[in-house]
Amino acid sequence: MIFSKNKKGDLINNVLETIVAVAGIIILLTAVGYFGYKFLNLSSSQASENAKKTIDTLQEKLNALHEGENTTALVQKIEGSWYLVSWSKDEQNSPDKCHFDACLCICPRTTAQSCNSKDGFCRILPIKTISSESKVITYETQVRGTIGGFESAGEKQVTTSTNYINLGVEKNKPALIEITLEKNKESYKLTSFTDSQQTK
Repeated sequence: MIFSKNKKGDLINNVLETIVAVAGIIILLTAVGYFGYKFLNLSSSQASENAKKTIDTLQEKLNALHEGENTTALVQKIEGSWYLVSWSKDEQNSPDKCHFDACLCICPRTTAQSCNSKDGFCRILPIKTISSESKVITYETQVRGTIGGFESAGEKQVTTSTNYINLGVEKNKPALIEITLEKNKESYKLTSFTDSQQTK
């Protein structure tokens, strides 16, 4: 009889230990999930805050320009997918946030829909026309001809353009981007240049 009581006691202890272990694992997983969510949410929140600061800085610099002037802004790239896009006054398919005025936006994608989201930040500018573009300079090896039986090669510079500026952090690329800001009669122009030889 004593032997059987110990078996019952051992069984109860084993069940209790298992329940405590499972509860501990559940609490641990819940804590890890909670803090993981908070960390990701904090990173996203920090990126949004950086996007807001960047658009405010660019707006201030543009508003300080007089006709015929230009300046540069050195901008810290933002973690994640972020683009600087612009729309001129009365431009079709512009974000609702622009109210058919010229505006400059930083958004997760290059579309008006993305800029209308809570993650899109737009600033209305007192001007009719605004453009933003990124120019990437690449080099192609080109055979120029034959000199004394040897081929002569050279490099040809090729420039490609987009109507937005990528502000997202890119692997193996600089974390800062220089943007040239120009003001002409009733227009702003924002341009970034990237030389593929400088980013290698």
